[in-house]
Amino acid sequence: MQLIRYTTLLAATAALAVSAFLTYNAVSVSIAQRRPMLSMLRALGASRGQLLLGLLVETAGVAIVGAAIG
Repeated sequence: MQLIRYTTLLAATAALAVSAFLTYNAVSVSIAQRRPMLSMLRALGASRGQLLLGLLVETAGVAIVGAAIG
């Protein structure tokens, strides 16, 4: 029984690591594509905190959708 528990824990840990990497990749690509827009928003008066909050909310959304699909 212990072997099954440890195997399941190992599989869950691997799935969590893969999902974290995929979320990081998706967000990095999204930020890279929107760099000109983010720069324009910054020039128009948006604070770094506002931009960071928007990106974190988007990241949470991507993670929730990925978790729901998975």
